[in-house]
Amino acid sequence: MTNRQAPRPDGFTLLPALALLLVLSALASAGMRSVALETRLTGHLAERQRLLAAAAAGISDAERRIRQAGPLEPRQNCGDICLLARQPGYPADFSERQAYLAEDAATLDYDVYWYALAIPGGEREAETATPEYGSLLQGEGIFHYEINSRAENGERHAGLRSTLALDARGRIEHAAP
Repeated sequence: MTNRQAPRPDGFTLLPALALLLVLSALASAGMRSVALETRLTGHLAERQRLLAAAAAGISDAERRIRQAGPLEPRQNCGDICLLARQPGYPADFSERQAYLAEDAATLDYDVYWYALAIPGGEREAETATPEYGSLLQGEGIFHYEINSRAENGERHAGLRSTLALDARGRIEHAAP
């Protein structure tokens, strides 16, 4: 009987095992980065949706206040109702604004502001939305308003714009069927 010794490991299998471990580590790291990026994107999207919802609350607050007050004369600055006497334009200018005030005890985690503008109805050309004789002079007819709202949270913000049409009694005007 001859005495045979077991072959000595010379480390050849160690290299493929280390290479496989390196590849698996790289894949795991790439997967973690992808998950982190998707989490950040989802968080930004959720924050954007909350900001838009807060801006929509500002629009609702403005509509409620204007409806309760009825048709108003525009002013140069904000009073009880922020109906400004300036021409409607594309960029929203919040230099004069009204803070959101909830009708109930609701609170928002954002700063919400709004202002409204009277939309010209053609009165300079003797045109109105309701052309009955004398309605323009008597202050009757339909009054159109542009409402701009903005919600802010630090550096992030979202804005909305809406229109409102009221009759002389402050009721919302709907299109005839």
